[in-house]
Amino acid sequence: MTDAMSLKANLFFNIKEDKIVGFHEIEGLQSPETAKNALVIMVRGIFVNWKQPISYALISECRNYEEINKWINKVLQKLFEIGLNVCIFMSDPSDLWKAAKQRSVSIERPYFFINNRIIYYIFDVPHLIKNVRNNLMQYDFHFGYSIAKYDHIVKFYNQDIKKSLRLALKLNNSHIKPTIFEKMKVLCDTAYKQVRCKWNSYVYR
Repeated sequence: MTDAMSLKANLFFNIKEDKIVGFHEIEGLQSPETAKNALVIMVRGIFVNWKQPISYALISECRNYEEINKWINKVLQKLFEIGLNVCIFMSDPSDLWKAAKQRSVSIERPYFFINNRIIYYIFDVPHLIKNVRNNLMQYDFHFGYSIAKYDHIVKFYNQDIKKSLRLALKLNNSHIKPTIFEKMKVLCDTAYKQVRCKWNSYVYR
């Protein structure tokens, strides 16, 4: 799995490595642009609950899709060489969906190949849920002749909080009227555990 995090542009001189850190850098090769994002690759087990960050890159923009894909391919090839069986590659849809498109990943073809091995490409579920919520707050969703509006959720919440026995007990005002920071927040660990449990039950079945 990989995800990008925003960085404040900053340069400093690393005395031990005798180089300036903070420029766009992938696999030790630097460009003159300052890094605005850190892209981290982490390996996580499906059957066993373990995780390990294995590589990172400093990116000026998450639009260098071809360069990013080449770097990710090299990391995946190295994982195959050390004996890991990589089944799934997961990323944040907001940053890397165009990188997935360059791999010809689509609804009909949700996978790509590395060394003739199939790897399924999925987007991070908590980020997908967050994006759906944020888009629903701005736009109406049309399903044939039906329309889903955010006002429907707001009306339900306003009625539900008045009841002694609520239907949505954990739904609170921060969900209905999130701040700018809350719109960016996701609960990755809890959601990942749920996804992993569902995946394990599917595989064993």
